[in-house]
Amino acid sequence: MFGSLAVNARTGLGSPYPRPLQAGDEFTVKPASGAASAGSNFPAATQGPIRVVLGPQDDEFSEEAKALFLDSEWKISATSDRMGYRLDGPVIKHLHGHNIVTDGTVDGSIQVPGNGAPSC
Repeated sequence: MFGSLAVNARTGLGSPYPRPLQAGDEFTVKPASGAASAGSNFPAATQGPIRVVLGPQDDEFSEEAKALFLDSEWKISATSDRMGYRLDGPVIKHLHGHNIVTDGTVDGSIQVPGNGAPSC
């Protein structure tokens, strides 16, 4: 799209392959334009607790489910991608099913999809 080699595999968009790269894939690139690139130099992540602020839909989870989320150890899943991190840990169950109205999200938001595996 517009000369980009970016891919959104979930929607089948991208060039030259609308899927994750595979062994043997080839594509050509042009030299960098020399334009300044934006970026951040955040310090490396360390182990330790992370502050959590419950959001506007925390009433969709029981007190037990919230405690399970807050008191459990989580690891970044190998199924994570550029769209977000998926977390490995216990299943967090919704009180009334997982069909929660979609809201806008901000950096750092954690969502719990229908499979009960939080993602951010």
